[in-house]
Amino acid sequence: MSDAATDLSTLFSQIAKESDPDNKTRLLVDFMESLLSNDKTPQFKEFWEARKKALDLFKEVKNPVVRNQLWERFSELSKEARRLKDILDEQSAFHSEQIDLAIKAIEEECSNLENEISLQPELDLSEYSKFLQSDLSYFEPKQRALNLLNAYASRVNALRKDLIKLEMRIRQKNKFFQRLSKVGDLIFPQRKELIKDISDRFKERVQTFKQKYFANGVVESPHFLRDEIKGLQGAAKFFTLSAQTFKESRLLLSECWDMLKAEEKEFKKHLQEKREVFKANEAELLKTLEEIKSRFEANELSTHNAETALKDFSNEMRDKELGREEVQVLRSKASEFKSLIDNRSEQEAKERLKEAEKKEAEKQAELSQFLEKIEQLVNESEKLEIKAIEAKRDQLLEEIASLSYPKRDKAPLEKAFRPLADILVEKKEALLLDLPEDDQKALKQLKELLQERRDRKKAQKELVDKLKKEAGGSGLDMVKALELSQQLAEEKEKLDCLTAGVQELESKIATF
Repeated sequence: MSDAATDLSTLFSQIAKESDPDNKTRLLVDFMESLLSNDKTPQFKEFWEARKKALDLFKEVKNPVVRNQLWERFSELSKEARRLKDILDEQSAFHSEQIDLAIKAIEEECSNLENEISLQPELDLSEYSKFLQSDLSYFEPKQRALNLLNAYASRVNALRKDLIKLEMRIRQKNKFFQRLSKVGDLIFPQRKELIKDISDRFKERVQTFKQKYFANGVVESPHFLRDEIKGLQGAAKFFTLSAQTFKESRLLLSECWDMLKAEEKEFKKHLQEKREVFKANEAELLKTLEEIKSRFEANELSTHNAETALKDFSNEMRDKELGREEVQVLRSKASEFKSLIDNRSEQEAKERLKEAEKKEAEKQAELSQFLEKIEQLVNESEKLEIKAIEAKRDQLLEEIASLSYPKRDKAPLEKAFRPLADILVEKKEALLLDLPEDDQKALKQLKELLQERRDRKKAQKELVDKLKKEAGGSGLDMVKALELSQQLAEEKEKLDCLTAGVQELESKIATF
């Protein structure tokens, strides 16, 4: 019995004890008003029973004022009840229509259930567990079908709950329940069977997993197994399993997890012992490195010896048991020491370069002095006698020969002597040409001079040919090519002068 029906029975009992018709009628009207002002759906059955009773009591009300007041309230409440009844009937019709549409939609979808399942997208189960990879072809189609069936089951259950709450005729409501029951017959048996298949297979795989990796409490590959246990737990949540299978699987995986944690605890204990060894080795190596560094800073080790010692230190590091953190610290310290070595090595290289540049400058200055002396001798040679020129020349050659520089550095000096040799030849030729024509001695000297000039012409021609060959070769840069071209022109000009001198002497000798 509803609360409103109970209140009505209580009210009727109270009215039966009341003797005043006015009070009886007022109690009934107040009760009718309370039924309509209810926040929930109005209780029309009790309302109409109370109204009927009140209508009979109006005949007994004697006071016309009271009767008019109560009758006015009674009429308004009756109109409001009819208005509310019409509204609720419209709502009920609308809800019935919506329920009918919803049931029709799920009936149509379930009429071709296999086709609907085939249209579902494939599931990616590879993220859960590598151990289940070989079983994915078994789990995937079944879970894909279950995802759809679960959605249908939720819709059917939701429609049933909505029907229970709705106010409508019992006959209409029963028809809806019957249609939902038929739809459920298509969904729930198949869903139940699929859940059983997946549950049995998943439970068997979890048992196999435990037996394979946790037999006799021995744990192998803890890092791999930690991820696998998490993956299997995730798969258990993703798959639609029976409550019993889900509980048993979680229990088995929890046992595996406990064994894994125990193994990790033992591993951490062993790791702690290893870390103590690592720290001891690190301290020893740091001491060695500090000793090498102190000797280097005290200039007891050269940069070369320091680099050798650092290399030996690195080899010693490889032979010691060290952890990742210890290796990083030692490498950082070694890198700092290497920077000190590099800085000193760079400074020493700068000093060596500075010294070399100083020596090069001194050498160039000394060579420049000799070039100036040679040029001065060449410039003064026109005024000097042959013997004086040769004496000064020989003195310069002797001084140049005493220099400890490579031959290539002395080459410019040798080149600077060439004009002087030409000047000496010209002076000697001039002396010979000034002799009398019938002088036999002069003729002999002319022949000797001719031979000397021919030798010089031959040497000059060989030099010109060599320069031509070098100028015709490939691989020369522009500066070098220009220098060779200029030198070749100069040497050709000298060859032409020598050729003319030979011809002049030959003509002179031919006149004897």
